[in-house]
Amino acid sequence: MGHSDRRHTRYALPDILFVSQEIKRLGIIGSVLGWGPCHIKDISYAGMLLTTTKRMTIGDKITVKLNFKTGVELLFTCNVVNASTDHGSGDLKVGVSIVEPGGDTPEGAFLSGLGDKFKALP
Repeated sequence: MGHSDRRHTRYALPDILFVSQEIKRLGIIGSVLGWGPCHIKDISYAGMLLTTTKRMTIGDKITVKLNFKTGVELLFTCNVVNASTDHGSGDLKVGVSIVEPGGDTPEGAFLSGLGDKFKALP
């Protein structure tokens, strides 16, 4: 599978893998407001769809932190490209583009291996 194919294939991450999934805005506002919970609905090499109670707007720069039960912590820098309300839960549904991490980082290795570890969504 080539790099361009992976960018559009979305994968489901089972909740059982995580201790927590958190989100924080970058900058002064993010420093004041701190981390908040989020739930990643799907992920691809290029982006994520997640829900959160934290208020985000299009154009915000954010950090998404994944704390795995194995003790591994991954930090992804992202840009909010879509934000709407999930009417079922009242949470904010946020689409983000991932700032591409270097291939030699744990985050880069995780994204490159998505297809080998997780189930692709239709």
